[in-house]
Amino acid sequence: MGVIRAIGAHSLPVFWEDVPNVKRWIDQIPTEFMPRVYLDIGDRDRPEVLKSAIWFEQILTERGIPHEWHLFSGEHNEAYWQSHVEQYLRWYAAVW
Repeated sequence: MGVIRAIGAHSLPVFWEDVPNVKRWIDQIPTEFMPRVYLDIGDRDRPEVLKSAIWFEQILTERGIPHEWHLFSGEHNEAYWQSHVEQYLRWYAAVW
């Protein structure tokens, strides 16, 4: 069985139909299988996407789940993601 060891969510939108299930899904992950989590979003992202990303980060914080959270300057576009590719790759590669 494969286990996901890292999740990077760049400009994460939490889909409205998933909202009722997110907390339960997180709670069902055994502690020893909790992946590393990296979240980032631009401060000028679409308001509904920004709000959902902040909501998701707060859930991780409330549950004491270690994660990295970054609110960078930018919006939901390729220029934003491109400006952070090096950071993303360094984070993903940190455990190799």
